[in-house]
Amino acid sequence: MKKIINGSLILFSVMLLGACTTTTNTESTQSESMVESSNSMSTTKEEEIVTIFTATVESVTELETQESAVQILLTDVEAVQDSENATTSFNDGVAINVDPTTLDFDFNDLKAGDKLKVSLDHPAIMTMSIPPQIPGNSILSVELVK
Repeated sequence: MKKIINGSLILFSVMLLGACTTTTNTESTQSESMVESSNSMSTTKEEEIVTIFTATVESVTELETQESAVQILLTDVEAVQDSENATTSFNDGVAINVDPTTLDFDFNDLKAGDKLKVSLDHPAIMTMSIPPQIPGNSILSVELVK
């Protein structure tokens, strides 16, 4: 009688542990695939988000740094494409710090009153100062509007 009870108990334990292991692996595989798909969806959405605005040049200053850099102070900012409302913090203008070699035009030709079209990456890195400053690695393009 003891052998039958012990045998049944061992058989039941093995079946219980086997069933639990199978269920856990299936759930972890499903959750891993859900995480991967949601990550790919979020990166796709982030790649599509770009902030584009036009603004008037107030001043152009060549910065004294090891690498060549130019700070362009912009005012009268108007959003062209801004799904994240980033340009609402540009009421007092915005300063963009760019490498002059990345510009499609000669920065020496810029003068106060010229209009620029700026495209920013998402998320755009900027300071909390007034006016905000945006480093060159957050700027996708700067175009001179004629």
